[in-house]
Amino acid sequence: MGRYVRSLDCLREALDERPLPAALRLMLHVNLANAHYALWNVVEARATAGEIAARFEAVPPDGRLERVAQAFAVMVRGQCARRMVEREPERAHAHARAAKADLVRAGTLLGALAREFGDESYGGVDRKSTRLNSSHANISY
Repeated sequence: MGRYVRSLDCLREALDERPLPAALRLMLHVNLANAHYALWNVVEARATAGEIAARFEAVPPDGRLERVAQAFAVMVRGQCARRMVEREPERAHAHARAAKADLVRAGTLLGALAREFGDESYGGVDRKSTRLNSSHANISY
């Protein structure tokens, strides 16, 4: 876990740098969301990933880098919603529905990237990380 804590510090420092190219800023934000997620900082991860995903809901991604950022942000947001099922049992159904929607969407985006660019590493993320686990089988969507 120590490396992720250090990663958070490094990512925050890098995001404070000026000037910072837009593509680099985007990738730093995506990595910030993932580092928060890895540390179980679900609120921070969901907020950061949500900002990125909302950006691409408003204006579709342009190019491979932005498409990867979109897919990864949607996946992190979905994984955060999945974790919220247990954190907020009173809202478990809403979190499960949000998780399923985001994880299915992320799988679709990642699968398209894998096919288009012939890069199975996107497909590996698709199969491994974009599904609810068996503990969510009893929740109706």
